[in-house]
Amino acid sequence: MSPSRSMNPGVADLGRILYEPGAVFAGLKARHSAWLPLLAFLALQSAVAYWWVATADFAWQREQMTAGVPGLAPQGQAALETTIAPTPMMITLQLGLVFGTLAAYAVQACYFLVAGKALDADVRLRQWFAFVSWVNVPKLLVLPLMALQIAVSDGRVTLEDLNLASLASLLRMDEANPWHGLAAGLDFTTVWSIVLATIGLRVWTGCGARAAAVTAVLPYAVIYGVWAAWIVLFS
Repeated sequence: MSPSRSMNPGVADLGRILYEPGAVFAGLKARHSAWLPLLAFLALQSAVAYWWVATADFAWQREQMTAGVPGLAPQGQAALETTIAPTPMMITLQLGLVFGTLAAYAVQACYFLVAGKALDADVRLRQWFAFVSWVNVPKLLVLPLMALQIAVSDGRVTLEDLNLASLASLLRMDEANPWHGLAAGLDFTTVWSIVLATIGLRVWTGCGARAAAVTAVLPYAVIYGVWAAWIVLFS
């Protein structure tokens, strides 16, 4: 079999998982490679980050940062001017994207490993890491929207507001709003990933729909529930 032909099924699965997830997860349990969606996500994310840094108006970015920190001391102002510059931002962003994504996927995989044990599923951590990688495929759909935002922003858009599909963007929420950070992290791909995880859990563990849905929703409910409670209590 030629290399191009051997890769075709995996590439096709990137699209198929969005509309035929059950069949894709059934195949993935046997050949649980995480690399295709993971590398696609990292590569596209890295390209968007590079474009943002290359076109950003850093004088404006510094103004936005200092506006959120009233009474900033001269030393802090100098530190911001050093940090919010093309080269340090590029290095920080690219390293953060790679290691942050890997760490987030590893934590999710560990959660599903524990959840899988509770569901009597004989699935290893490496398989769950691949599972997480494929469940997050919908996030690829947000990256073109981020690129569009960069294209029309004339360099004046913050990282938090890059995602046009986020709840914060759709509600036109000001960054000073205490709910902005939470809303900026929520978009349609969050729900889509939960749906994919629910379907995948049913295929991989044989559990019922309710158990799969609860398992898929639980980490999001805990994270955003604690975050929301913190905002209510301390903002």
